[in-house]
Amino acid sequence: MGGDNHPRHLPKSCHTPCHPGIDGLKDFLRNIPSKLLSADLYEKWMQALEKPSKQEKIEELKEVADKLPRPNLALLKHLLSLLHHISQNAETNRMDSSNLAICVGPNMLSPETDNALPLEVQKEMNDKVIMLVKFLIGNCSEIFGENIALPVCALTEESPEHTDSSTGGTGYEKKDMFSS
Repeated sequence: MGGDNHPRHLPKSCHTPCHPGIDGLKDFLRNIPSKLLSADLYEKWMQALEKPSKQEKIEELKEVADKLPRPNLALLKHLLSLLHHISQNAETNRMDSSNLAICVGPNMLSPETDNALPLEVQKEMNDKVIMLVKFLIGNCSEIFGENIALPVCALTEESPEHTDSSTGGTGYEKKDMFSS
């Protein structure tokens, strides 16, 4: 691996900041021991992704997620909720589920033997993880329940944000934290 701490086989767009704050998130995920999705469950995640139908994938992914340590599962639900919300604003922020998965996916899951494998094999594994994370983002409501996105949405819609008092407002206006 290169000295820049980024896998060489990832798109150049992920070697530079993808979106404000994404580097901090990537660094946080990178430093979770055994990864957020748990390196020892790598094969089970990949087997779930290979199921022929969307519904079978969802059911299998639910079972694998239930094997995660509780703190990992709680963080995963919140993270997917956030990423899903960001992807819903892709028209303005250019971060659809595919771009988000490319940026954060490799930091969420890799097999424990990742560094010992040839570069081409590592690339294939990263591509599969990116497909998994894209699927998780796009289907988080079906996997974790209809209201998984509610905490993020409720926070963004109800959180006051201080605004410039010269605008004539109260100084605290409702604003979606993902809009510019």
